[in-house]
Amino acid sequence: MPQFNEIIGVFCNLKSKLINDIHNYSILNNLNTMKPSIFVHHVLFYLKNPNSENDQQKLLEGLQLLTQIECIQLSHIGTPANTNRSVIDRNYTYSWLCFFESAEKEEIYQKHPLHDEFRNNYAHLWEKVVIYDSITAL
Repeated sequence: MPQFNEIIGVFCNLKSKLINDIHNYSILNNLNTMKPSIFVHHVLFYLKNPNSENDQQKLLEGLQLLTQIECIQLSHIGTPANTNRSVIDRNYTYSWLCFFESAEKEEIYQKHPLHDEFRNNYAHLWEKVVIYDSITAL
């Protein structure tokens, strides 16, 4: 017969897992339902020297700095996928995709000191930036 402490331990593990699952479901459900208040900010960075590994690493360092901004719900730093169709632009170096609870939260991000630091310290690396901001169509 299991000891009382073992039963409590199993219960605590299940409770912890349930709380974690509820939290993850809440985030995913919110993103999956994409309420109109969800704000998506997608930035494509085209480096002046796209073949420079040093410049690539430097910009990656800056993008990783942006992930620390608290109002970002979810972020992704990407590079062009190895897909080849005529409609796909693969000339950018990095893609910065982030989700916000609202347009107001994205505005907080735009004015955040880390965002200012990013622009001030890394803008010299890119030749062009293309930004797509969107909310879910009703």
